[in-house]
Formats: sequence, C-alpha cells, structure tokens
Amino acid sequence: MSNNVHIQGIFPLYFKKTRVAIIPGDFLRILIEESKKALGEGAAESLAYHLGVITGRKFYEMMLEAVDESNLSEAAEYFSKFMIDFGWGKLTNIEITNDYIDVYINDLFECSVQASDEASSRFTTGFIEGLISRLLHSRVVVKELKCVATGDKYCLFRIYPLK
Repeated sequence: MSNNVHIQGIFPLYFKKTRVAIIPGDFLRILIEESKKALGEGAAESLAYHLGVITGRKFYEMMLEAVDESNLSEAAEYFSKFMIDFGWGKLTNIEITNDYIDVYINDLFECSVQASDEASSRFTTGFIEGLISRLLHSRVVVKELKCVATGDKYCLFRIYPLK
C-alpha cells in the first residue's frame, strides 16, 4: 500500500489519483471544536458521522480496485495499511463472533485530539459503518465501546450486522 502514496515533486501529495491533504492535530482539534460551537454539538457530531459513512463507502469502492471483496482478511489488511499510511491510527485486532465484530484501533487520530466523558469517534464510527455495510452487503450498526478521548488505551468499535 505504501507504494500508492507518492510525492510528485514535493507537492501535491496523491493517493492513487486522489489528492491528499495533511491536517496537523491542532488544526483537527480546532475543526472539531469550532464546528460544535457553530452548529451545536449534536449537529456537528451528526455531520461528522454522516461524512464518515459517505467516506467509508467511497473507500470501499477504492479498495475494490486492489482487493477481492470476498477475501475479508485481505480487505482488513488493506484497511489496516491505509490507516497506518495516512496516520489515522493502528488497527490492532479484529474479533468476529456469531453476533458482532469487534475492531480495535490504537492511536485513533480523531480521538487523540479530544478529551471527553464519552466516546468521541463520530467520523470513524460512520466510516466503519459505511465500509462494512458495503463489504458485507448488509446494513450494520456500529457502536464505540472504548475511546482514547475518555482515557481508554484504545478505541473499540462493535459492529452489529442487521439481519
């Protein structure tokens, strides 16, 4: 995957044919905080979640260019490399049961710039929902059970496929 990220000259950066922008953590924190002030906390969180869903669906389409969707471990590896290459975090484990899927992520970018009393990964929750619903060809619900923003050592997302 790393060979897909390249510098043409020095600028701009591209991932495949898509332009990439690097946003420093302080800027990301400002974007999150100011969107909550301007829109209200609920609206800002809803917007982040829905943007995540749309982005996760788009990522699925990009992933299909490189991965056979029927090979779930290959898809997980592609997602893991993407997260690391783009500084989103480190996918450390996926546990699959009959009722749900648990996804463990360390150093998640969205949470590392926030401190909160509750799980705060709205964009990532939406992203995972958008990606996994397309990958499984089924609606899913994603709940964040642990979050770095609340002081946990990692973020834990539980995915419930809807039957």
